[in-house]
Amino acid sequence: DTLQKNGDGLVKQKNIRKLLLGSEQTAERESTEYDIESEEVEKITPLMIYDADSSQHSAVVDVMQNHDLVIKGPPGTGKSQTITNIIANALSTGKSVLFIAEKMAALEVVFNRLEKANLDPFCLQLHSTKARKTDVLKSLSSRDDLQNSIAHPKNIEEELAKLKQTR
Repeated sequence: DTLQKNGDGLVKQKNIRKLLLGSEQTAERESTEYDIESEEVEKITPLMIYDADSSQHSAVVDVMQNHDLVIKGPPGTGKSQTITNIIANALSTGKSVLFIAEKMAALEVVFNRLEKANLDPFCLQLHSTKARKTDVLKSLSSRDDLQNSIAHPKNIEEELAKLKQTR
């Protein structure tokens, strides 16, 4: 019902349209392997907050280059750490992320990883029937306050140069 009432407005938004109606692109695309040591790739994915192998790192690069992808695989293959790295990199460039999972456990694992990296203030959890409108509004308000209080470190370029030299 809601989709039918508000469908026209929702479908005009590119990402919502792709989510609800699918993409025109039907062919599956293999993830490209990138030279993760190159300066170009480092600029695209500066925040690998969890260890990643080359295929996981390449998935982050693909997303940061605006490719849509689905990350799937058996348990223990690093999906949650890859998704966490994707979210951290997207946040670092001011992007928003909608993370959808079939199972609640997947949402919790990614949230816990983000929480350990102190990125939980950027998470708006809307996965439960227990989510109340007042809690969502309060959470949105706290994010607005957080955004207004964020300041970039004065010596960030110096610290990045030290890190690069050490590496």
